[in-house]
Amino acid sequence: DPDLKVIPVIMLSTSVWPDEVRRAYESQANCCVEKPISLEASTRLIKAIGAFWMDFAVLPSSEHTSSNV
Repeated sequence: DPDLKVIPVIMLSTSVWPDEVRRAYESQANCCVEKPISLEASTRLIKAIGAFWMDFAVLPSSEHTSSNV
């Protein structure tokens, strides 16, 4: 669905094999992250992902706009 293409996709995986990482990006993932094994690391990862996508990343507007650039 073209309307869903703007939703950021973060792949969390236990596999960091190069082929798996490449496949994630080829499937349009915006990021590939190895799953943390501890609760502390999981909490840090969730906070970091939230901070990046909510505080720093510039995302497209949900309104359809056209530009003649």
